[in-house]
Amino acid sequence: MTLFLSDGTNVVGPLTPAETVKYIDVQKIDLEKWQVCDQSHIWKILKNEFPKIAALAVELQANPPENGGESHRPANEGIVGKKDILDPVGALEKIAEVRVLFNSLWEKQNERLVAKIKNCQPDEKALLSAKELGLLKEKIASTVIDFWRKEGTILNWIKEITWGDPTELSDSFVKLQSTNVDEKMSQVEKHLNDRRIYDWEGCYCFMSGEKYLYIGETKHSLGRRMLIEHKNKIFWHEADSIRLLIPGDKRNTKKLERLLILNYMPTVNDNDGVQSSSADEVLEILETEIDELARP
Repeated sequence: MTLFLSDGTNVVGPLTPAETVKYIDVQKIDLEKWQVCDQSHIWKILKNEFPKIAALAVELQANPPENGGESHRPANEGIVGKKDILDPVGALEKIAEVRVLFNSLWEKQNERLVAKIKNCQPDEKALLSAKELGLLKEKIASTVIDFWRKEGTILNWIKEITWGDPTELSDSFVKLQSTNVDEKMSQVEKHLNDRRIYDWEGCYCFMSGEKYLYIGETKHSLGRRMLIEHKNKIFWHEADSIRLLIPGDKRNTKKLERLLILNYMPTVNDNDGVQSSSADEVLEILETEIDELARP
């Protein structure tokens, strides 16, 4: 069951009952001024329908996994000096967009199946060209990734493969005290040595304010990669802080880099990393299902 909400001007949806309750709560919606409708397409006063929606939300809510599944830390629990800001309303709007895109695919598939039953050619509107399918895949993937960013899903995946506790070595933030590149590098070298991670594998993020400039990884030595191999890179000049993350298993270093790039969209990186993360596993499943739905 999915629902739509409206204030008389804008329509939000489709949303599940649980998502509807969350949207109402986060947006502090006036129940008397908003309306809701379901598959009946009949708009009703939200105040009158809300008790039933809330009851359905509890009844239909999936049980959480008993073991694992999500990080035990809140998605926006961050390192000292930085805090990731989530957007729960934006996340609900994005998941509604995903449903609309999938519904359009299912409707086309239904019409093609009906055409087969009627032993006739389907209407052109029920068909997808290779170009249209490619654009649709890109749109769904970008909307899904946007949902993950706003909901904090990618942050949870990052924390699941980051080593230890945030108060230990796993995720550290260095506020650079100078604008001089040599002095910046000296400060970072001292930080790496003080924490005894100079020769560790891990990911590093060059930042300017809240903006991520460049995100990289190494399976060998953070110090060598940042201070020697990246010595003359432009991001050293622009950066005013550095973030360092250590994976729990160095085999996950590239996965960690990929998730960081997906979440923070650095401006200098010329690629999106190796597509091997939890996010990519889901995106691959989605692409397979989309191909199946689009098959003539």
